[in-house]
Amino acid sequence: RRLYRQSTEIERTWKLTQIEKARAVAHRPVFTIEYASVGDTRLAEWATRESLNLGFKPYVTVKELTTLP
Repeated sequence: RRLYRQSTEIERTWKLTQIEKARAVAHRPVFTIEYASVGDTRLAEWATRESLNLGFKPYVTVKELTTLP
């Protein structure tokens, strides 16, 4: 069973640090894949909003990449 949740502050900080290191070398758009259970619009909207606020281009799906929530 897949459990989806918001990432923690520690997880986000680590990931954003890695993205900034990559952006320092290659100035390219950042596309994100965000995961949420089918029907979990609250999590999907949060993930989308967080990515957009950082200037990323998000795509929200389930882990199997078979459908949009």
